[in-house]
Amino acid sequence: MSLHKQLWISILAMMSAAFIGSFFVSSLSAKYYLEEQLFRSNIDNVTSIALSLSQTADDHMTSELVINSQFDIGHYQFIKLDFVDGSSINVEADNSDFKEAPKWLMKLFPISIQPGIAQVNDGWKQIGTLSLSSQTRFGYKQLWNNTKRLTYYFLAVSVLCGIIGSLLLKIIIRPLNRTVEHAQAIGERRFITTQEPRTTEFKEVVRSMNKLSAHVRKMLDDESKKLDSWRKDMQHDTITGILNREPVLGHLRAYLQNDDDSAYGALITIRISDLFSLNKTEGRQTMDAMLKRFGAVLQRECEDRVSGKAVAGRLNGSDFLIIIPGDNVPPESGKEILTMLLQVCRELGLPNVKLLGSCTSYHFGETISTLLTRLDSVLESAGNDDTDSCIYVPSRVVSENERTEKVDWNGLLQSALNDKRLTLERFPVVSISNRLMHYETPARLQSENGQLLMAGEFMPHISRLGLAPQLDLVVVELALDMIEKQGEHIGINLSAGLLSDLGAIRQLVDMLERFGNKVELLWLEVPEFGVFQNLERFRYLCQLLKPLRCVIGIEHVSQEVTRIGELHDLGLDYVKIDRSLIHDIDTSVPYQVFLRGFCTILHSIGLKAIAEGVTTEAEWEALKKLGIDGGTGTFFPKDFKE
Repeated sequence: MSLHKQLWISILAMMSAAFIGSFFVSSLSAKYYLEEQLFRSNIDNVTSIALSLSQTADDHMTSELVINSQFDIGHYQFIKLDFVDGSSINVEADNSDFKEAPKWLMKLFPISIQPGIAQVNDGWKQIGTLSLSSQTRFGYKQLWNNTKRLTYYFLAVSVLCGIIGSLLLKIIIRPLNRTVEHAQAIGERRFITTQEPRTTEFKEVVRSMNKLSAHVRKMLDDESKKLDSWRKDMQHDTITGILNREPVLGHLRAYLQNDDDSAYGALITIRISDLFSLNKTEGRQTMDAMLKRFGAVLQRECEDRVSGKAVAGRLNGSDFLIIIPGDNVPPESGKEILTMLLQVCRELGLPNVKLLGSCTSYHFGETISTLLTRLDSVLESAGNDDTDSCIYVPSRVVSENERTEKVDWNGLLQSALNDKRLTLERFPVVSISNRLMHYETPARLQSENGQLLMAGEFMPHISRLGLAPQLDLVVVELALDMIEKQGEHIGINLSAGLLSDLGAIRQLVDMLERFGNKVELLWLEVPEFGVFQNLERFRYLCQLLKPLRCVIGIEHVSQEVTRIGELHDLGLDYVKIDRSLIHDIDTSVPYQVFLRGFCTILHSIGLKAIAEGVTTEAEWEALKKLGIDGGTGTFFPKDFKE
């Protein structure tokens, strides 16, 4: 029950109690007052009439006429004259049509009047005894009128108090409303802080909740930093600070298996020729300083990439690998990076350091061994040359797909989006209890000749042409139609580009608001790099989507573990952990330790942890023991049944 209702009930209860008390007190006071006044009136009237009767006391007929005339002109209950000889004259009023007051009032407050008594004498001779009583109906009428006036007064006062109380209550409970919103936010796993109100009682509550939110935030920050430190020690080279061999190849493997805009890109390898001899001639400390500078240059180059997915790693002592997702990476990128590293050598006074490079493009479905062999063969042949060089190796996959290079992507994509020539594939996401959580639904685009293109084939062009927000809206519409027809939980991937388009965000929210309650079956997820590149806009999107009760998550989480604490107030529902951390998890003890800690942090703020790219039963069984809540990947059949 709301405070407003409680206030009105309290006011009515108090006013009712006050009314009842006042009613009884005022009615009893009025009753006693009327009885006293009527008694005095009886004495005055009986005395006056007795004097009149004394003039005609011997004539009974005349006395009766006097008594009747007095009864008719007065308001008497009765007049009675008892003669000394035993005879009497008695006149009484008829109360059968008494309507001046309700019967319950007359029973509750009966007016009892003592009659007036006087002696009728003829000189010194007593003729008889006269008694009379005034009519009580007018007393009851006055009592009933007082009761009605009191009732109207209390009703008016009650309404006025209720209105004033409601207005005051709105002012008083404003801090309480904020406190309730704060508590609801915590219940929704959004650990926010609010300004402390002036009201002492509310201030203590808000202060306690702020302390809880601050404690959760600090706990998340501390644990995230510890976990990220562990991840860096496990994944990163101690000298250069970039990824080790297995982590960087794990990213490459994930890109080759992901059906999105990271499925195409460029691979660049840089080799320091004869590093062993350089360590002897230049000294290990000097070469370590050079390697450290190399790592900083490569890391900075990856961070400057728009996609946010570029990574660099050290394959061995002398070889570096740079992965740059995107379909528009120029072949000259390898030469540019090689030039940057040569500049470092010149700055350190190391002109005799020879660098070799090779560059190629990778495509969805290729294997790591094929790509590395292609790059290594060029490095081996270039090793006989005395000059620094970076050779571009055309991909055979490109030559096989030359037809796509001649496609008018802008026209094709605009036409497909306008005509909604898109379909949604379905891949199950399964919980550890072997129940379906939702279906992942990557988009497939139908070309003009009817061929379906995978997301990895057209998404790079979607991103390049700035059509990602428009694609997201079409995909959401298709997902809602699928929910309407099949009633299943459907998950879709929103692009990072949507966050930069406020108009598209508003269109998305309007679309979901019109859909109704079934929007609870919709799972929306944004890639990690998009979230942390535009965190405030993502926060704004979450604020708009949470009231609609759709499920919100982040996908491809791997690199920003230390920033998980920044998500404590968003009310997210789940996180999908990137496949680069999941591959061979059953045999990698360091990754198991990391993943167990990561799941613990996620569960502490109420988030589900879902593993991407599960490929074997051994991986799935290991993930269950590490605290994962669900998984998706080729291990689960497309026709999965609970």
